[in-house]
Amino acid sequence: MALREKQISVYLIENLKKVFEKHHLAGSFITEPMIFANRPYDCIFKTQSGITLYIVITSAVSVKTAERYDALSKKLDIENQRILLVSFQIPQMLIEQFDGSRLNFYSPEGSSKIEFPSFCYIVSILGKKKGVARNSGTVFVGKASSLPRLFLAEPRRKWTQGELSDAAGVTRGYVSMVLKKMLQEEYIALSNGKYELTAPDKMLNDWSAVYRFARYIKRQMFAMHFTNYDDGLRKLNGILTDRKIKFAYMGPAGAYLREPYMKQDMLTAYVQEMPEECMDLFPVENGGNVVLYIPQSERIFIGEQKVNDYPVVSDVQLYLDLKKMPGRNEDQAEYLRQNKMFWE
Repeated sequence: MALREKQISVYLIENLKKVFEKHHLAGSFITEPMIFANRPYDCIFKTQSGITLYIVITSAVSVKTAERYDALSKKLDIENQRILLVSFQIPQMLIEQFDGSRLNFYSPEGSSKIEFPSFCYIVSILGKKKGVARNSGTVFVGKASSLPRLFLAEPRRKWTQGELSDAAGVTRGYVSMVLKKMLQEEYIALSNGKYELTAPDKMLNDWSAVYRFARYIKRQMFAMHFTNYDDGLRKLNGILTDRKIKFAYMGPAGAYLREPYMKQDMLTAYVQEMPEECMDLFPVENGGNVVLYIPQSERIFIGEQKVNDYPVVSDVQLYLDLKKMPGRNEDQAEYLRQNKMFWE
């Protein structure tokens, strides 16, 4: 390996190590190059939970390269072995093209998706030209999604561009670009210098069509003893509140509090960080009854509400997540929308 290539490989692996350490993925690297199944690998990472990641470092990840390793990944053990492609720049569109496969991607400067049982690290980065902010053609991705959240949180309010900029925490120039797209889609209307929501149902339907629940940084399952579901909500609330961790119930737990439709047994919440060293909350690989998610952004908490003194994400966020979660959660989503989501 040439000196420059070796330096690049070391740099990429060091960045990958920092990601694993930051998100508490315990394990060890085997850094000697090797051949497995007639394909070269730069190193291997073995997690303490028994997952083996075969790491391939490449200057660029083309569709052809991804297809080749995707075919190989299908021959590996479905639970315990994964392939991770590492490069400086990986386009979000390429990762989305292989959505549903067991192929993983990591880039310190592009998009990433590393996902296997008990661990999830997903970063979506939209294409940019130097000095020019761009979006992906939809207002429902990244920081642009702050504006739909604000409009739906206060559907009767008429907003100025400055008010939206301050509330969303983005520049007026960026707000102007997103508002232009929203006007084109006829979600909103402009009158006397103020913007108002005109098609909330259309906007929510369009958002749900492109929403991906898997866009979170980390997912961790825990086991916790509780006598009934309400007792579980109370105990988890106490644990997270005592540790001063910002959180809000989402998915099945949020729906149970906001508009129950069916019996629930899994406690689910978005958190700013994972609780550590808690004698009442035990991290497990599977079979737990608590699932916590670290979202990609605190935009998840826009429109947060209090239900029986518990923090719950907005009805919009509840609906989006429930629509994409497995089981009968889609039925719960529609029940919530029918009974709670009124725009007038």
